[in-house]
Amino acid sequence: MLGFRLYLRTNNGDTLGRSDFQAETPETALLIAYVITDACSDTIDFFELWNGKTPIDRAHAPSTIPVLFDLDQGVRQSIVDSSVALQNSKWAVATSNRLFLKVSEWSQIMAKSRPQTSANQLTQG
Repeated sequence: MLGFRLYLRTNNGDTLGRSDFQAETPETALLIAYVITDACSDTIDFFELWNGKTPIDRAHAPSTIPVLFDLDQGVRQSIVDSSVALQNSKWAVATSNRLFLKVSEWSQIMAKSRPQTSANQLTQG
């Protein structure tokens, strides 16, 4: 796993949020950055993604964002964890209404995708 840092910025150059996360590859990290940037798009204008001192990309979120449910479980969890951390942070992006709605939506998706343990499985263990 590689460590990445995502900066969420305005066109004025202000940093409204920052998130550190792990991903398998720079491409996966970029996907995570796209989804988080889209979730905060009512507050921020673009992102910068770094791997240590190496810049990966600086861009606006693409017009087509993958559906969270279609992504790998680990990628989904990274997106949700990073988004919740931003929402609970003191960064200005924490006030994003869109982020709030996306985190709520994603939390429901994640709850539905968790394997359900039946009463039989609990008593047979």
